[in-house]
Amino acid sequence: MSMPLQVLPGLVATLEYRFFGTARADVRVTRTEPTNLLNGVPLSSVTRNGFEAHDNAVLIGVRYTFGAP
Repeated sequence: MSMPLQVLPGLVATLEYRFFGTARADVRVTRTEPTNLLNGVPLSSVTRNGFEAHDNAVLIGVRYTFGAP
């Protein structure tokens, strides 16, 4: 969205909204525990951790067009 400013020809105030989002991402995580006391074999487990990223941004600015009538 932009709105001309009457102070100076070619000067415009701007307002923007931006959204950035990602789909859910699953990441494989392997965890290794200290060795098992019974047989000396390390215990490990595999899990999947998921996450999403979301970002909202509002930008306010001023734009000048050179040579505006």
